[in-house]
Amino acid sequence: FDSNRNGNQDIFVQNLGGGPSVQVTADSTDEFGGVLSPDGTELAYFAIRDGFRAVFVKPTSLGLETRLSPDSGGVNYRFPDWSPDGLKIVFEGRGGPWVVSRDSIGAEWSDPVSVGVYGLRPVWMPDGQAIMVFFGGALWKVSVDGRFWRLFQPAPDSTNRDEIRTVFRAVLTTDGDAIVLSARTWTDAEAVWSIPVTTGQPCRLEDDGRRICQEDVALPAPRLLIEFD
Repeated sequence: FDSNRNGNQDIFVQNLGGGPSVQVTADSTDEFGGVLSPDGTELAYFAIRDGFRAVFVKPTSLGLETRLSPDSGGVNYRFPDWSPDGLKIVFEGRGGPWVVSRDSIGAEWSDPVSVGVYGLRPVWMPDGQAIMVFFGGALWKVSVDGRFWRLFQPAPDSTNRDEIRTVFRAVLTTDGDAIVLSARTWTDAEAVWSIPVTTGQPCRLEDDGRRICQEDVALPAPRLLIEFD
C-alpha cells in the first residue's frame, strides 16, 4: 500500500500475519500503486519524477530502483502489472500499454515496447500471453503481438434500466475464469458484476482508428453480484 504517513507518498509492505509494515520506497517525491512480483521479492510502482509519472521496479529489500518507462516527453506512465511468470511488466503510457521483459528473474529488463492497441489500466491475463484493458466503455483482451478481442461492452442505450451503463474498474479473478467489475446501471445504482472470460469478439483496427469487431459472436451476459443502495 502507499501512504503519506511520513509526509509524502511512499510504498509499504505489510505481512497479513501481523507485525510492522516495511517501507520500501523513501524518495522525497511521491510513489504510488505498488504491485508485488509473483515471488514477492520485487515491487513495481509508478512515481512522480520531474513533474510526470514514470514506472519503476526495485527489490522489496534494500536496493536501487530501475526505471522501466521511457523518458516522459510530457506523458504519464503508470499502473504497472506483473505477468504470472514474473518476467514481464505491462504499464499504461503513450498510445496505450507498454511491455518490458527479461530472460530470467534478476536479469536486465528490455527497452519498453508498445503493444500497439490503445487501452487503459492494463492487467495480465493468466496465460501470460495477453492483457486486459479498458477503452471506450468496453473491456478488451490484447495479445502481446497486437491482436485483440472485445470481452464486454455495455449497451449504448439500454431499455433495461438495470443493465450496466458505465464500467469504473475491472479485475480478473485469480483463477482467470471471470472478470469482476464495478459499474453503474442506467438507474445510477452502483453495483459489482462478474463476466465469464471467453475468447470474445475478434476485432481489427482500421487505418482511421476505428475498431471493427465480429458482431455475430455473442458476448457473455454479466451476472450481478452486489448492488448498493
